[in-house]
Amino acid sequence: SRREAKGKAKVIYLWNKYRRVIAVAACIAGIVSISTATIVSIYSEKKKTEVVTPLVATINILKTKVTQIEHTLNNPPAEIKTPAKPKFEANFRATAFLLDDNGFLITNAHVIDNARNIIVQNKKGEEFFAKAIYADKLTDLAILKISDTSFKKNQDIPYTFPKSSAELGEHIFTLGYPREEVVYGEGYLSATSGLDGDTTAYQISISVNPGNSGGPVVNKNGEIIGIISSKETNADGVVFAIKTKSIYDVLKQSGNDSIKLPVINSLKALDREQKIQKLEDFVYMIKGN
Repeated sequence: SRREAKGKAKVIYLWNKYRRVIAVAACIAGIVSISTATIVSIYSEKKKTEVVTPLVATINILKTKVTQIEHTLNNPPAEIKTPAKPKFEANFRATAFLLDDNGFLITNAHVIDNARNIIVQNKKGEEFFAKAIYADKLTDLAILKISDTSFKKNQDIPYTFPKSSAELGEHIFTLGYPREEVVYGEGYLSATSGLDGDTTAYQISISVNPGNSGGPVVNKNGEIIGIISSKETNADGVVFAIKTKSIYDVLKQSGNDSIKLPVINSLKALDREQKIQKLEDFVYMIKGN
C-alpha cells in the first residue's frame, strides 16, 4: 500500500542518513561487551582492584557515548530551510539576461543606478539575490552577479554575441518584463545608428514598455545583436538598442576574466516558437529599490 511504501522509504532514508552513527554505536556496544567480559575474567582470575577500576571507568565513558548516540538517533536534527527572500517594496522593474552560466547577467546601467537591493527572478518565479559588479554610464551597460547560494547553473547558453553589425530591415524580436510574466515583442531594424546618429546603438521599430529595458534584441539566427535601452517619447515604436559590440568593451573594462561568453549557437535551426521557449530560461526580471 501507499502507507507501507512511505514507511519503507522513510526507513531507507533514515538508514542512509544515520548508518555511520549506527555503526559507531554498534562498535561501542561491542567494545562494552568485550570489556565487561574481560573485567569478569581478570577479576575472577586475579581479583586485583587496581586493574578493574580503570576498566570500569572506561566502560562508564563508553556508556555515556552510547547514550548520546541513542539520543541523536531518536532526535534527528531539523531540516535546514533556505532563508526567505527579504520583503521590500520594489520601486523599479527591468530585464536582464545571462552572459554565462555562472550567474553573470547584463542589463542597463540606468536600471540599477543607486539601487540598494537587487533581486532577479526567472520565468518560474524563483528569486535570487544579485549585486552589481560593474556599471558604465557611458555605454549604459551594467554587469550583475547572482550572489545567491540557491542559484543552480542553467544548461548551456544557446545564443551568441556577434561583433558584426546587423542589416537594415533585419527582423528581430525581444523578450522582457514590462509585466510580472515574460512578454514577447517583434519588429525590425529601422536604422543602423541610434539617437542623434549614435553609432554604438541601433534604432528598431518595436513596441516596448517600462520594464523592457535591458532586454535582449534577437535576430532570426538566435544571435543577440543588441540590448533595449530607451525609446523615443514623442513617437510610437521608435526604440534604441545598444549594439552587442559594447558588451565586449564593457567586459574588457571591467577586468573580469571569469566571464566566458558562449561560442556555440544552438538556436539557429529552430523555429521562432522553439527559440523563444529556450530563451525564456535565460532572461530574468530585475526588481529592487
